[in-house]
Order: sequence, then structure tokens, then C-alpha cells
Amino acid sequence: HMEAYPVDCGQGRICGDKEEVLEEIRKNNHFLLASTVTEIDLSYENIEDEATALICEALKTNKTLTTLNISVSNIGKRGAFFIGELLKTNNTITTLDLDSSNIGDHVSIICEALKVNDTLTTLSLNGADIGEESARLISEVLKVNNTLNTINLNYNEIGENGAKNISEALKVNKSITTLDLSGK
Repeated sequence: HMEAYPVDCGQGRICGDKEEVLEEIRKNNHFLLASTVTEIDLSYENIEDEATALICEALKTNKTLTTLNISVSNIGKRGAFFIGELLKTNNTITTLDLDSSNIGDHVSIICEALKVNDTLTTLSLNGADIGEESARLISEVLKVNNTLNTINLNYNEIGENGAKNISEALKVNKSITTLDLSGK
């Protein structure tokens, strides 16, 4: 039988207080490799770069996780780097939620990873401080990634040129079925 961890929310979900989750990772890294873990939800926990690095490094070899939610956080360049590295190596994560993560221009690092990732199907960047240049980079991903089918970019300021770039990319992309650009 599987050992229960203080951050186990049942049904293969890890969630709860950021400090509890990070403490579990620090002292017992293998709990993230447990065959029952399919989702990590650290939304509203204000995850920053150090925590992002710790989580992503621990997940590189996880074979069951499908959803990583670190929305409402403060991810900088270093955190984006570790998310990018995770997306290059992990082949089970299908949903990445970075809503309200303040990732902004650092999404460029994740975009590079998404050019080679072939498992992520849903990317949510709702209110993640995505501007026109980041939207252009996302459009470059859409030209080569045939796995993503849902992108949420609502409540960002991608501007007219960002929208045009994404529109052009959709002419060649055959996998996107849902694109949300609502708000702002």
C-alpha cells in the first residue's frame, strides 16, 4: 500500500501549503515519483523560482504526472528555465497551468522547450503578463508544435501584432482546437 503524505489530496493529487510540499520534496524526493501522482496543484501558493526549480528537478523522471498547476505565482527567469527543462525531458505532462504567474517575457524559455515537447496538450497563461513579443514567440511554437490543442491567453496584452502573428501561425497549425484571447 502507498504511504500517505501530508500533501496528498487523494486521487493521485498533491496539493496544499507550498512549504509542506517543498519540505516533502526536500526530505523525501521520491514521493513525486510515486506511481499514483497524476496532478500537482500549487495554485495560489505564490511559487517562486527556488520552489519551481525544486519541483521541476524532482519531476524530470516522473512517469505519471499529467497536470502541473502553479498558477498565481511569481515565476522569474530561473523558474521559467526549470519549467522549460522539465518540458524537454518529461513526456507525461499534458496540462501546464501558469495563469497569473507573472512569467511575462520569460515565457520565451518555455516556448523553446515547446518546440521539441510532444506531450503537452494544454497551456494556460491567463493573465500571465504576456505581451506582444511573447505572443510572437508563442506563434513560432504553433508553427512547429502539433501536440498543443488548447492555449489560454486571455487577460494578456498581446496587442494587434501579437494577434496577427498567432493568426498567421494558425494557418499552418493543425492541432489547436481552442484558443482563448478574450479579455483586455
